[in-house]
Amino acid sequence: MSVWQWTLVCLLVIVLLIAAAIAFPVWRRRRISSDAGTFELALSRSGDRGTHRWVLGVARYGEDEIEWFATFGVSLQPRHRFVRERLEVDGRSRRPHGREVPALYPGSVIVSCRTDVGFRQLALTPGALTGLLAWLEASPPGHGVNNVL
Repeated sequence: MSVWQWTLVCLLVIVLLIAAAIAFPVWRRRRISSDAGTFELALSRSGDRGTHRWVLGVARYGEDEIEWFATFGVSLQPRHRFVRERLEVDGRSRRPHGREVPALYPGSVIVSCRTDVGFRQLALTPGALTGLLAWLEASPPGHGVNNVL
């Protein structure tokens, strides 16, 4: 092969890699969101000096758990699972402030909750919060779940 043919092959490979890098996140998001009951949900991770780092993601309702997927990831498996019986949400919400505003989805509210892995803060839209609280209160009979503090 001549130099220009190698150059053409290399350019073609680069174009295909760029196309795959653009198409994969779109395909992954559609695959995760293919079932009904998905919503945007950001999780906080505590940093040093009491600050919070937010990780954007998408959550999906299941029968007895919520599956959370990071927005910027490659796995089709959820990174976190929140079991309904072990998720307690503080009924009070607050608006993001300071550095939180550009780090979160527009219009988000923040709620505190306890999970089986400890204390977390969730950022979601007011409508998604209403849906989450309704989902928590709609636990099957006999489970004795009252998850709104």
